[in-house]
Amino acid sequence: MVAVTVVVDDSRWAGLPGVFELLERGVGADEAVEAGVFLPQVRGGHVDAARLQRLWDWLRGFQLQSVLCERLPIWVPVVSVWVPEGASAELTYSRGTGRERNAEITVFAVAGFGGASRRELTREIQVEIHPGLRYETRAYLTVRRYANHFDEQVDRVEVDCSGEVGEFQYVDLPLAQHPFSGGVADLDDLTRAGWALSSIERSANRTDPVTVTHSSTSVRSWKVGLTQEIPGLSAPIKLGVSAQATDAFQTAYTLPGGRDYAFCAPSGELPIAPVCVSVGSPRA
Repeated sequence: MVAVTVVVDDSRWAGLPGVFELLERGVGADEAVEAGVFLPQVRGGHVDAARLQRLWDWLRGFQLQSVLCERLPIWVPVVSVWVPEGASAELTYSRGTGRERNAEITVFAVAGFGGASRRELTREIQVEIHPGLRYETRAYLTVRRYANHFDEQVDRVEVDCSGEVGEFQYVDLPLAQHPFSGGVADLDDLTRAGWALSSIERSANRTDPVTVTHSSTSVRSWKVGLTQEIPGLSAPIKLGVSAQATDAFQTAYTLPGGRDYAFCAPSGELPIAPVCVSVGSPRA
């Protein structure tokens, strides 16, 4: 059961050009570097000019072959909150005031040479959660296939939301879908399964519930695997989401006494809210 309080979000998506769009505009690799253009393929904020020039020269030989999908509506998770059986949580987000920045998300394809889309989050939320909830935003996906005279193919995977208003939904997540089925996990098993621990709350010796509040740090990032099948694609598309200025997100977990709890996330990812799981076999 989820109780929701919202304030309307009237901001719109902005498009960020990818490599193919820049090529179509006649923008050279040197100009792209100088302008600091967002490129989903570049990690860590550093652009190697020589490598980018080689990419530009290679992609110039490709021509559009087919459109596999155009502006396919998809839902992209902004934040997912999970609690173990018997626990609950509250997720809140407040808009920036004065000189404070609103949180901002960018959605892009992990592979491919398409553009991305970015928007501010100006919709305030207050959501009570048990046992799980996913807060999602609508986005649109376009996939175009290109080929060169060597019969090499590349896909231009574009998150194409430019000009769209914000569209959001809340999805209740049943306990059976909890990453650990809401049951008790072993700390060593968590790490072996590829989960990174962020904190441990020792409450086994308490009888009363305890409330633990997690605040998001400024920069967050996570991956999204799409479930929609797109004809012509042999593998599912994976999206990346990065978020800036996420400090206004807070998740308060109310946890029954008599148990220990771990907060964790998939290794290599920094979601806005960690997964909360009951843990046993405590380490010495």
